[in-house]
Amino acid sequence: MRFLTTLIMLCATISAFASAAPEQQEKINSRIQQLRQVLLTRGSPDSMLVPSVDEQSRVDQSRSVMRPYISLQFEYSMADLRWKGEDVAELPVRVRWETAKVDGSLSGTMNLVRVGGEWYFRSFDFLQFPWAEVILAALVAVAFTVGMFWLARKLKNRRKAAPASA
Repeated sequence: MRFLTTLIMLCATISAFASAAPEQQEKINSRIQQLRQVLLTRGSPDSMLVPSVDEQSRVDQSRSVMRPYISLQFEYSMADLRWKGEDVAELPVRVRWETAKVDGSLSGTMNLVRVGGEWYFRSFDFLQFPWAEVILAALVAVAFTVGMFWLARKLKNRRKAAPASA
């Protein structure tokens, strides 16, 4: 009898969570569309960041993503939404944008957090070009190339010196 009660409670919990998931997905989708509208109308998205973000970071992140967008699209599938807990979710996204001078696209991950029933973005990193990673990769490539030239030269000098000493 105790097993049956436990099984019923487990099924009820799972069904409650499953029925809540579509509602949360709709709230997340609505928040993403709200971000899109704010950015297209050149408003500041700072209120969409998690309330725990300090004011200076909030202003800096908002300024870094505000551009004179002509078009902005977030391409994602709610089927790819990954829950990292009851109040934390990740969503892979492809962002396509166009301004008067530049158009482009980026792939990234939206990190969302629910606070007080409302969904917020942890950061706007998915809207920013990863300059630090690109510069680091370029520096590693240059260092590798220099190392290979240095090694090739050292081996070439060693070959020249070997027959002369024999």
